[in-house]
Amino acid sequence: MIRALAILVGLAFAWTANAQIVTSPNPSVASMSDYSSGPWTPSDQSGAGMTLVTDSTTYVKIGKVCIIEGRIGFPAAGAANNVSVGGLPAVCTPAATANAVAGGTINFTNVGSNPTLLAVVSGTSFTLFTNGGVQLTNTNVLSKEFRLTLILITT
Repeated sequence: MIRALAILVGLAFAWTANAQIVTSPNPSVASMSDYSSGPWTPSDQSGAGMTLVTDSTTYVKIGKVCIIEGRIGFPAAGAANNVSVGGLPAVCTPAATANAVAGGTINFTNVGSNPTLLAVVSGTSFTLFTNGGVQLTNTNVLSKEFRLTLILITT
């Protein structure tokens, strides 16, 4: 995964004698200073006040590429507002600050309509759409879960 990501963003990796990762088109030139990883906590930003169930929600940021992963489960009851999930790490804020489109995959969902993970990201939150381009509402996802991977290009 990391090797594929390195190829995607044009980075080269090598180990130095003291086990420090270095990166650049010439691995001996620069250290990999723009790397971070850790957990993130998804939250309901739809205005319905729902408590989301989450598991294994992590992110990795290398250079301008940020990969978000995790499982998000929705409760059995909630208002019919449009789905909006917040809590993305601030380091993963997209390059376009409002309505940036990010892509990814839904590894598993028990939602019958099998939505595409086309996410419109604004700041640290995103919304989900069906294959037909219709935004999902909370009613569509009540008692459902998503295991997802989202890729963002950051500032």
